[in-house]
Amino acid sequence: MDKTKTFEPSIAIPPAETLKEVLEDRGISLQELADMTNVSYGILKRVIDAKKSIDPFIADALEKALDTPSSFWINLEKNYQKTLKRIS
Repeated sequence: MDKTKTFEPSIAIPPAETLKEVLEDRGISLQELADMTNVSYGILKRVIDAKKSIDPFIADALEKALDTPSSFWINLEKNYQKTLKRIS
């Protein structure tokens, strides 16, 4: 009998929550992040409000500004979308 179980979250947490925590921990405002990434404040605001996905362009910008691999942001988004699909 296979006793291994795969964890499947019952809620979907948007990557925006992680981004908010990173910014708060580092004392970086959304405007400062926009300046650091050359991504418009409006686009980043939509990301923070979970109204826009983190695409490869944004992930690359976050990597350069926050020294966090773009793959981290892409995987957060991918897992979020996968979980949303599964629970809906």
